Amino acid sequence: MSVEPPPRPANYSYSREERYEKSVGGGTSDHEKYAAGFAAVAIASAALAVPLVVQPQSTAEFLLGAAALPTNIEQDRLLGLFAGGLLSATAAAWALKGDAERHELDLNTSENLQLGLIGFAASNLAANLAHVNDLTPNGLAAGAATAAISLAVPAARLLVSGSGRRKIGDRIKGAFDSLGRVFDLSKGGFKLTSALYALLVPATVVAGTAFTASPAASLEGTLGYVLKGADSVYLWRQIGGALLTISPAILLTLKEKADNDELGETQPRILNAGVLLAGVVQLAALGPLAADGGGGRYLPLLLANAVATTAAGLAGLTSSNTAKKL
Repeated sequence: MSVEPPPRPANYSYSREERYEKSVGGGTSDHEKYAAGFAAVAIASAALAVPLVVQPQSTAEFLLGAAALPTNIEQDRLLGLFAGGLLSATAAAWALKGDAERHELDLNTSENLQLGLIGFAASNLAANLAHVNDLTPNGLAAGAATAAISLAVPAARLLVSGSGRRKIGDRIKGAFDSLGRVFDLSKGGFKLTSALYALLVPATVVAGTAFTASPAASLEGTLGYVLKGADSVYLWRQIGGALLTISPAILLTLKEKADNDELGETQPRILNAGVLLAGVVQLAALGPLAADGGGGRYLPLLLANAVATTAAGLAGLTSSNTAKKL
């Protein structure tokens, strides 16, 4: 069943594809296909994330087989953090499903999410291929399939059409422009939500870069002891990939929404729910380690980041569309 797009603002600039659709009266099927595709990405990511949280030891054996044995509390913590990244991707994909249904995939905030999802999927797939000898056949198939669908749907939207490929440079430039404006807190006055999102963007990028570029050293500096094998490196790279890609994309989107007092809209509410869930998962994984007096020199920084992430998600969810300043 076709769904008419919502009315556009008077100053809205239609894309070439939208102008064509308006002139011929078609095009809704593409939006429906993208909505279904992003829904599939969300379901696939959630299907991999939930077992990591509720059955970490069984999931470790499923993914890593002999490399995960013997299972221990270290793996439980790492699997929980891995799940946090997948849950962030779930929230982003579900938000993009809504954007597709509202014909808003061309908006800057939506395209930032799509680029972040592409980066997350690419890093996820690269980690799976780099550790192909450490994964079980089932684990490799599950991880690669989730990464492949997460990459294919937004890439098809941004890269397959000729007009999409011509605009890719503008889209990347737009993402970097958003990054450059991250500390601009002057729009509409100071807001705590905007400040939290702004602080979290560089924190996640720095952590993600360290985790992926130097997984052994950064993991030892976090847990406080030498990691036990390739399985830990694999999980840490997956965690770093999420922090380097999808997390900043979500935070940049929320920062722009907060600046415009739009956190009460459907898309930012979904994203804030993902941010809150990711923060809670991080606290559950790292909090007990800190409470026991363990961990390395980086643990306090990561724990502070987890607290700020949880606070940002909660503050965002309690905001409205009004000009209320938290």
